[in-house]
Amino acid sequence: MFLLSFILPLLIAFLFIRLILPPQETPQRFSFVTGFLSIGIGLGVSSCISFFLLLTNDLVRERLFIIDLVLAATLGALLLYRSKANKEIETVRHVSATFPTSGLQKTFAIIFVSALALALVIFVILSWRNPHGAWDAFAIWNLRARFLFRGETHWPDAFSEHMTWSHVDYPLFIPTNVARGWAIVGNDTVVVPILLALLFTVGIVGLIVSSLSILRGKSQGYLAGSVLLGTPFYLSLGASQLADVPLAFFLLSSVALISFRRTLSSARVFFLAGLSAALSGWVKNEGLLFLASMFLSLAVRAIISKDRGPHLKEISYFSLGALPVIMVIVFFKTQFSPGNDIFANQHFHLILSKLTDLSRHYVVLEGFQRSVRDFGGWPFSMPIMLLFYLLVVGLHTEVDFKQDFIFPLTLLILMLSGYYFIYIITPQDLHWHIRSSLNRLLLQLWPATLFFYFSIVRTPEKSLAPNELQLQPLHR
Repeated sequence: MFLLSFILPLLIAFLFIRLILPPQETPQRFSFVTGFLSIGIGLGVSSCISFFLLLTNDLVRERLFIIDLVLAATLGALLLYRSKANKEIETVRHVSATFPTSGLQKTFAIIFVSALALALVIFVILSWRNPHGAWDAFAIWNLRARFLFRGETHWPDAFSEHMTWSHVDYPLFIPTNVARGWAIVGNDTVVVPILLALLFTVGIVGLIVSSLSILRGKSQGYLAGSVLLGTPFYLSLGASQLADVPLAFFLLSSVALISFRRTLSSARVFFLAGLSAALSGWVKNEGLLFLASMFLSLAVRAIISKDRGPHLKEISYFSLGALPVIMVIVFFKTQFSPGNDIFANQHFHLILSKLTDLSRHYVVLEGFQRSVRDFGGWPFSMPIMLLFYLLVVGLHTEVDFKQDFIFPLTLLILMLSGYYFIYIITPQDLHWHIRSSLNRLLLQLWPATLFFYFSIVRTPEKSLAPNELQLQPLHR
């Protein structure tokens, strides 16, 4: 029962992704990417279903299993029907670039596997020491889950005005998934939120490695995964059961899917990217900023492009994928969620006075400078090390400025700007607010930033090769 509570949503998502993407255009080894994407999309869909079951007070084991089995059977039947109807097309796989195996690749593989094994041991130790997670885990996410699981018809009390200290306006992705697991198991065991945290902590690593392995070669994927696993703060935050790591997963999955546009040659990938981006808004309020930033970044890319037709089609698919989850978020925010504490009791003139207060800008800028410099808990500055590595190996020769730079830079600037101005207008003590949250906000962007970074830098093999032509991608 316990395993099925997670396996069935992942199976549903796997079948759904296979159904959405044209099989003849799917690159080799994309099944690994699909498997890791299924973690977020599957649990996102199960969360939305659980939320609507709560509205009818039917969050019970039998109803959950029936819905999951019906969905899995329906998607499986549709996939089988398409396979038979297009049997000749299904057998023709998209020819994707493969990269030669090198000694460096084997070395990076050993380093990555060792880092993964050590990370899993650390995760288990941290979870054993703090099975209920960090403060936000038991004071916000798991507390809300217990209201949903134990409250029966009184579960809306989770959003009581007497609990504003618990950020009752936060979305319900984590609480509904935890409550769903508890409903299936039959009790509120700590294992459910721990396993949920583990899935996303490992899922991010698997997604970045599998995606970059297809797009840029296995060495690049192993290298990115090792850097991520070697980030001390990433592991501690993952084991803390907070929402920042699941949010980072959806940010990464959205940008990774968009990066596959040229490989998949199908705009349908933007449907999945839109779904992932919208689910980030169902995880945490910062996800709403990400969703808006994605729309604006895609619009900027379309505006500067000479041929806007394909980009407008991509935005349409993105919007279509995001729409169902946006409707769920709007329903929750209008029917259950009270006002956000950042904007509550703040009138226009008060916000304007904060925006024009230069001392606040100085404090925020100084906080950003310090947090970026010391990010991740490394004994040295990893951003500076990555900049130095870029200067040594250089950019790979196929970088497209408009495609590979404008979109990620616009997205990153919009996200950081949003964080910046929220700090400027915050009603909380400014120093405390920056000290307690900025490192978590930066980690939300860290996996996607690493993905962009290793997408544009040259691979170690090419940077060390005396003749780059000898290591061009091979085609089968």
